[in-house]
Amino acid sequence: MIRRGVGPWPSENSEVAVRKWFIGRISKGVEEPERLPITTLCLDYVTSKTRSERIVQDYNFPESVIDTLAVFADKINSGVPVQYVIGKTHFCGLELFIGE
Repeated sequence: MIRRGVGPWPSENSEVAVRKWFIGRISKGVEEPERLPITTLCLDYVTSKTRSERIVQDYNFPESVIDTLAVFADKINSGVPVQYVIGKTHFCGLELFIGE
């Protein structure tokens, strides 16, 4: 069974609105200085695009991606490290796939 996210949802599906919404969603479980880097990591991962690519292409987040981000935010707020949530991390130029 696929886990579904729970609202509230962002007011729009633009880069700015989704970024702001996600930062608000993770604010309970993540200290303020870490919110922006974690948000960038998650948005880049679920879209397979960098922020620059999304802005240049005027990317709009599909509903399925927003739903995935809601699930990610819930896991991050419950204390699961973001690396476990997305399943990978980078170390010394290597991309490592990880799990709990």
